[in-house]
Amino acid sequence: MSPDVRTIRFGQRAMFEMEAQWRIDGVERALEHLDAFLPHAKDQAFLRKSQELTSAKEQFDREAIEAEIEMMELEWLGRFPANFYGSLVVLLWAETEKIIERFAAEVKAAKQIGLAFADTNGSSAYSRLRKYVEAVLGTLLPENSAIEDLEFLRNLYAHHGGDVTGQSEGRMKRVKAILRTRAGVTQFDEFVIADSTYILSAIHATYGLIKALRAAHPSTEPDVIELQT
Repeated sequence: MSPDVRTIRFGQRAMFEMEAQWRIDGVERALEHLDAFLPHAKDQAFLRKSQELTSAKEQFDREAIEAEIEMMELEWLGRFPANFYGSLVVLLWAETEKIIERFAAEVKAAKQIGLAFADTNGSSAYSRLRKYVEAVLGTLLPENSAIEDLEFLRNLYAHHGGDVTGQSEGRMKRVKAILRTRAGVTQFDEFVIADSTYILSAIHATYGLIKALRAAHPSTEPDVIELQT
């Protein structure tokens, strides 16, 4: 090997941060593409529907055509944005959960203990993380309603498609609180819509979580280590 070429490796905590950054950056890029794509998709959907109705105008009277267009307009105000943006909420939570699990596994290995994150009970993943970090590291992470709300919305989209019909009284109370306090979260008919404003704020909250985890378990080695060759 040439003497002017260095061989390096990244420290464990640096690798954690790089992986976490890579995961969340991917969600942010997907959001940028969705914001650019959705208006075009809407225009194309209405154009195709108009062409379809025009070619079959003998089969539809004026009222039927207007009803079809009105139905599409309602879907693009409620169901479709809930589904499109909701899929990114699900993705963001999946990546956030991976970061939490990766951190917990790292702490378990560093402390050489038998207690695993999966063994910790709690009403949410973040409440379980707080208990785990306190038990293993002796550090109490701050409460984080933004991460808790992200997990709640993820469940609403993953299990109900953003539709609040039939939700329990307790869950509806939580939905109303999120609608009041989270910018970018609105409701149209039965659908909760978390738009790009909300998703960007949730991404910011996840970056904050990464920093809090790093502070709770600081590195004992340099971020970049030069190896002897």
